[in-house]
Amino acid sequence: MLIRALLKLTFCLFCLALIVALVMPPALYQYGKQYLGDDITPAHVVYSDNVNEKFLLWLGANNATEYRRFNPYSAVFAVVLDVRVTADSRYYRAVDLHLISLVNRVLSLRAEASASNQIQWLSANFAGIVHISRNYTKSEMISTALGETHYGRALIDLDSAAQLYFGLPSSELNDSQLYSLFLLSFAPNTYDLWCNAEKNTVKNKEWVEARNIAVGDGALNIAPAPADACDV
Repeated sequence: MLIRALLKLTFCLFCLALIVALVMPPALYQYGKQYLGDDITPAHVVYSDNVNEKFLLWLGANNATEYRRFNPYSAVFAVVLDVRVTADSRYYRAVDLHLISLVNRVLSLRAEASASNQIQWLSANFAGIVHISRNYTKSEMISTALGETHYGRALIDLDSAAQLYFGLPSSELNDSQLYSLFLLSFAPNTYDLWCNAEKNTVKNKEWVEARNIAVGDGALNIAPAPADACDV
């Protein structure tokens, strides 16, 4: 009798959990989407194939031939639920969880109205992940991650940073220069190329070695800094 009651209780709890897992994510997506703001489109800038490839390597892609469909529900609820992608069936590599989080940060900064409490913020964050995974292509994610982020000194795109620090468009940068700008976008003040170039170089060396990335020949050749570049 006791065993039968426990089995019934277990079954009921399982059904309840399944219902919550199926109903809650779509509801949370619709609720959070209103806090993403009106502009949730990809950035329009397009970078060269070399920039795209190096950025994915730098983020940590291990094998460019192995693709899988990214499932944002699992990232939030740790359950296996599928996201209905658009008709062309976009597929992503494992590294895209990191990439999508960068794009989601851009959407959060774009939002016209910020969430007023923790629940709204978490739901908006989840809605951003779902929206990006459904509607952004790989190149659009990279363009948004690199084309609308902060590189310090009021710079918000990769090409502007490349011109300022190296006097070149991003498509003409060598590996060392590209990786230095990628790192700069994560912490502009900490890894500033005029004031903390050595720290940038050391950290990037650790980063690429940890990912077994072969860095081609090429010095940083940073452009001369203005006299007041490092004034506090």
